[in-house]
Amino acid sequence: LIATTLSTLLRFLNWIPLGYIFETTLVETLAVKYFSFPQSRTNALKCLVEIGSMKIDTFEHKVPVYEKKLVDMYRHLIEKFQTLHLPPALDLAQLWESGSSEVSDLIQTTALFLVGTLRPHLDLFERDCPSEVVV
Repeated sequence: LIATTLSTLLRFLNWIPLGYIFETTLVETLAVKYFSFPQSRTNALKCLVEIGSMKIDTFEHKVPVYEKKLVDMYRHLIEKFQTLHLPPALDLAQLWESGSSEVSDLIQTTALFLVGTLRPHLDLFERDCPSEVVV
């Protein structure tokens, strides 16, 4: 049920007004609650990819609030990835080839999250995040 709900949310995120995304607890719920569970991690991350790639500068009076949410989301997810205790010398190409479809999907979605979030908001993260979090 949760996977289906998150998949449905993903399909409607680009139609939901930014205020409902950034002025509610939706971002925190996805990043903190649903990303923590392996069963919902990939679907929650897909929703966060969509949110992280949204253009927020069109709402000038709300930009600081939205930027803070993006920074908090990014920081929290990077901290969560660090708690997964992945070895530093992990060969992602080998894991991609030999892993299950769930592992491959998580690797791909993680890459999409990093690129989709950092590309439009890199200056924000460089300004508001410690360098070890951005890298």
